[in-house]
Formats: sequence, C-alpha cells, structure tokens
Amino acid sequence: MAVVDDHPVVLHDLRQMLDDSPHGIELVALAGSVAALLAGPGRYADVVLLDLLLPGEPDVAANVARIRVTGPRVVIFTSDSRPAEVRAAIDAGALGLVLKGDPESRLVEAILAAQAGEFSVSSRLAHAIVTDPDIATRLSVGEQEALKLVAQGLPHILVARRLDVAADTVLPYLRQIICGYAGG
Repeated sequence: MAVVDDHPVVLHDLRQMLDDSPHGIELVALAGSVAALLAGPGRYADVVLLDLLLPGEPDVAANVARIRVTGPRVVIFTSDSRPAEVRAAIDAGALGLVLKGDPESRLVEAILAAQAGEFSVSSRLAHAIVTDPDIATRLSVGEQEALKLVAQGLPHILVARRLDVAADTVLPYLRQIICGYAGG
C-alpha cells in the first residue's frame, strides 16, 4: 500500500502506525503528490490512501483516476468531507473514505476492505449523515439501520449479521448513502 498526503507529519505517523501494524499491511511508498507516487514504487501498490485536497494537484476525481489507471485501489483519507469532493472521488472509483480523526482500527479496516475490492466509509461520516434529518428521511429503512450500525463503529460484516442480510448487501447500501449525501 502507499500514501499520498502533503503533510509530512501525517506521512510520518502513518509510516509508524503501519510499521507497527499486526495486520500484514506492507507500506511501499509515501508521497507528497500523485505525480511523485506514480514516478516511484507507489505505482505498484495495491491500495493508495489519498488525501482529498492536495495543493497544486488537479481535483480529487482526476487524482483518483490517475491512480486507478495504474492499478491501485484508492481510499480517500482526509479531514475534509465536503459532499462535492466526496462524490467526485467515489464517482472516479475511490473505494472508501476514512477521516483522519477516525481510530486506527477504522483505517486498517478500510485498507483491508479496499484490498478485497470492497467499499468502506468512516463511522464519523456515517454518524454525520444519519443525524442529518434532510438526508435521513431520504434513506430506506435498511439504509438507515446499516448507517446507524456503521456510525456506532461496527465492521461491515457485523452490520450484515445484525441486519440479517448478506455481507454484500451492506456495501451497496453504504455506497448509495454516500452518493446521496454528496448530491447524487
């Protein structure tokens, strides 16, 4: 896996966390820009954590597309969850969104989900959506329940068990919810 972020402290902390991780996640590159990632060993990563907003870079959709065309899956890793940017990233092929303030376990879950080709979303973002009355009223009962469980921090497999649905049902719910939140 690789990381693209313009903050050296974030890159250092992620290196430390992943080096100490018992989950077998191998960090192959840290980069300050998508161009630097693609010019080095990061282009061979299976998953790239990508900051949503990078100064001097094209928009997030272009960044996701540039990375995806070389093969890696993309997870947005950001402190910013503005709807238009989130929607653009997902539409361009990002497989998830993790907020920088989320617990390490949520980040690891998102990386592992992306490695498996599955969608993942931050529990804090899920909470923000589920507590927004304008959005919550547009969701089906199943989507509301799935989102509430994700907002509580449950992994997707446990959400599926609690809802008594197949695990592959939860991911479309989440993708549809996030796209709806982002104006789609």
